[in-house]
Amino acid sequence: MKRNKSFSGTPFYLVATPIGNLEEFSPRAIKVLQSVDFICAEDTRTSSVLLNHFGIKKQLVSVHKFNEQNRLDLIINKLKEGETGAFISDAGYPLISDPGHPLVKTLIENNFNVSVVNGPSALLPALIGSGLNAGTFTFIGFLKGNNKEVINTLERYKNYKDTLIIYEAPHRVIKTISTIYSVFADRKLVIARELSKLHEEYIYTTLAKFNDNPLLDLKGEIVLVIEGNTGEKNSDLEELLDKVELLITKENMSVKKATSVVALLYNVSKNVLYNAYLKR
Repeated sequence: MKRNKSFSGTPFYLVATPIGNLEEFSPRAIKVLQSVDFICAEDTRTSSVLLNHFGIKKQLVSVHKFNEQNRLDLIINKLKEGETGAFISDAGYPLISDPGHPLVKTLIENNFNVSVVNGPSALLPALIGSGLNAGTFTFIGFLKGNNKEVINTLERYKNYKDTLIIYEAPHRVIKTISTIYSVFADRKLVIARELSKLHEEYIYTTLAKFNDNPLLDLKGEIVLVIEGNTGEKNSDLEELLDKVELLITKENMSVKKATSVVALLYNVSKNVLYNAYLKR
């Protein structure tokens, strides 16, 4: 057991930064960054813009996913020499779909105290504004890997009753929602984008409706909030494909006709069903 009281000395700070609206940067966060000797940043160029806006002039140490392991000794040595530090990512909380985990792990292992300075996040505003169940939720983050790996990841979560939260980039969001639908069947979907910014928007729809009529103008940072498995009208795709197969073989229907009938009966996208059958 290890018990470190954050403020028994000066801790290493993990500071959340604005996701868009600079007015959300708290006075405490500004004060903390003004007080430390050095600031670790995911992208020093991006962070310099934020820090300069608030008149914060400190030594910046670049810490990102490509050099994080190599920077650990440097940071630990600076702290052992009595310097104080903080870590910020480009936007939101460090470590939440951002670098930082090896750093925090190493700090704890070397008996340095850490303290998190709260601030903006895309995760919670998207959940709270979605109107979906916020009592229990699971944060998935970005879906990583090729399409097969993404499908395998979604398979692990498809029976969760929790509301699911996924981050996605705008150029991949249409394909991602189509893939989610092919695994989950139809559920409520809320797309939250550009949170805290001028063009903030919540789009309330379903996986099926969006898949049939995707919005092509989605830009900016995007959060997908997906209804958990309620057990209602969430038939497994393979079971639906079996029904399509039955109509084709027993009723002599065409693939197009059979998928249209099953889609209508089970309130799923005929396009997803049709394409899935052709790939079977």
